[in-house]
Amino acid sequence: MASKLLLIVTLVVVFVAIAAARPSKGKSHSQQHGLHNGVVVVNRVAVLANKVAVEVSREVVAVNKEVVEITREVVAANREDVAANRGVVAANREDVAANREDVVANREDVVTNREDVAANREDVAANREDVVANREDEVENGNQKTA
Repeated sequence: MASKLLLIVTLVVVFVAIAAARPSKGKSHSQQHGLHNGVVVVNRVAVLANKVAVEVSREVVAVNKEVVEITREVVAANREDVAANRGVVAANREDVAANREDVVANREDVVTNREDVAANREDVAANREDVVANREDEVENGNQKTA
């Protein structure tokens, strides 16, 4: 808004200055003096317009300084977040390494358990054979007692 007002005032000043700068041929002294007064007024308007422009520029600079300060705070916060995230990543890498070691150990346990299962099956088969042999012995012993 202020920049539009400044543009309008500047254009008015330029047009009035152009009109006032025309040669004074064929004009009376009082007309020439009137033109001089017009130029003075135009110059005063131009000075006011420049003051407005300076004030607007100062406000823009102040806002820009605030933006820069906020941006610096955001950058600092982002740097802290990056540092924290790096710590999390390092901890996660350690967890992954430990999990890989656990996986290797679990695989070894699986192999051992399979071997134990196979041995247990062999024991079960042997026990069944013993049960069958014992029954056969009982049958023979029973037959001997009755005979």
